[in-house]
Formats: sequence, structure tokens, C-alpha cells
Amino acid sequence: QLLHEQTLLARGGVLSTALIIDLLTNYQSEHSQHVWDVMAGAFGQLKKFVETDEAAEQALQRFAAQLASPHFARLGWEAQEGEPDTDTKLRTLMLGMMIYSEDTAVIEHCKTLFAHGVESIDPEIRGLVIATVVKHTEDTEIIRSLLQLYRSTVQVDLKQDVCAGLASVRQPEHIALLLQQFTDSNTIRLQDIYRWFAYLMRNRYAKKSTWQWMVDNWDWVEKNFASDKSYDDFAQYAAQGFNTTEQLAEYIAFFTPLKAEPALTRTIELGIKEIEGRIELIARDEAAVLQKL
Repeated sequence: QLLHEQTLLARGGVLSTALIIDLLTNYQSEHSQHVWDVMAGAFGQLKKFVETDEAAEQALQRFAAQLASPHFARLGWEAQEGEPDTDTKLRTLMLGMMIYSEDTAVIEHCKTLFAHGVESIDPEIRGLVIATVVKHTEDTEIIRSLLQLYRSTVQVDLKQDVCAGLASVRQPEHIALLLQQFTDSNTIRLQDIYRWFAYLMRNRYAKKSTWQWMVDNWDWVEKNFASDKSYDDFAQYAAQGFNTTEQLAEYIAFFTPLKAEPALTRTIELGIKEIEGRIELIARDEAAVLQKL
């Protein structure tokens, strides 16, 4: 409760976000998965401050390793017989932190697991393993093979893991390949477009291209989703991915003419406020966060 409230107060401008770093440092011996859920959310708040600063991002990656490596060493890669469900879930959290830290041994082991077959990977960590391989490959055939698996599998959990993993792409040609699938219903069903769009908008390597895809294909979006109750998801998820004044200007320029549509009005207004709030937060706390890191 303490950590959650401090995170909310920082987002509201009452406290400096830099204080979260001190709090997390004092929580690093915590073993409870439920507390770590909140810790991971608090840690995620720090990522927006380092997107454009490589040295700061490396410092945050080191901090992730500092927090997670003792727990990952204790839990290991595989579930132990009779271990509590909370440890199983905690292992996934720790692996995610170690992957973010760019730990070489962890990345290489993910590649080894992937090479043995996606469907043989423990479902608890499968999405993270796929994402790690996708981030660190230049091999387009790996991306194509995962797309083919996404098309062919009837396992819902596996399909979602492949989607989340593929949405971690970094190579421009891989991003372009994924965006080509948006209008191919043989690959991505219309009802699943929202998930792909949201994931790619959260990916800083892909958000610019994903936004441009939406702008260029808005006629297609209107044709296929204007009568859908989730039509406004595009405006909502686009706002979640933006955090600069330039991106805010693009958002306003594109969506302002669409505010006349009742289905979009409120979501667009909220989206603008959300981006403005994020820009204000970064401007206010960035220097303190970077100094603390």
C-alpha cells in the first residue's frame, strides 16, 4: 500500500518520482510475489524517463539487475516440485527484470530455450523468451516462422504469447512486416487488431511506424471498426504510447477533426490530457530521476 500510494503521489506531482528509486532499494529483499507486483509497476514508471538517454537507460538496467538477480538466482529457470504458486509467478517477474537488464547469460539461455521449440517452453515464461529472441535477432525468418505459428495454432495462450513476443521487435524491416499483417485477416483477426496495436504502440522502437500505419489506414479502420464498441481503442492506445510534445502535436492534429464523432469525443479528450500529464511529469522529475540513477 505504501509503495502504491507513493507511486500515485509521484504521478500526481505531490512527490518526486526519484523517491521511488529509494523506496525500491529498500524493498529489494522482499520475497512476496504480491508486493513484487506493485514493485514491478513502480519500476515501470521509471522507464519513461530514460527512453532518449542511453546512459540513463543503462543505469536503470543495472538497477533492475540489482533488484532482481538475488531472487532469480534463488528461483532458477524451472519450477521446483511443490513450490508455491507465488514463487512460480515471482520467477516470471524476476526473469522479466533480468531480461530488461540485458543480462547476457539470461539472453543466451532464452535463445537456447527458443531453439528447442516454442511449444516446449514453460508457458509461464514463454512470452518473455519469445520477446527476448525477437528483440535480439536480425533474422527475418524467425519473425516469419512465429507469424506462421500464430496463424496455425489453436492454443489461445500460445497465440497471445506469440503476439506479445513479436510486438517486441526492434528491426525496422520486422516492424514493417508485422504492420503488413494488420490488414490480412488470414493472419490477424479483426477482433485481435487492438491487442497488436496496443503492444506495438508501447514499443518505443515501433510506436512511430505503428502510429503512421494508423494515420495512413484510418479509412480502413473506420470501415471495419466504426460500428464496433471498441472503436475508440485506437485513440486510447495511441495516447498511452506518446510522451513528447511532438507526439502530442501529432495526436491533436490527427484526432481533433474526429472529435465530432460521439464514439471518439471523450476518449480523444482524455488522450490529450493523458499525454499532457505525462509530458509534465517527465519535465518536472526527469533531472532528479537521472541524477538518482
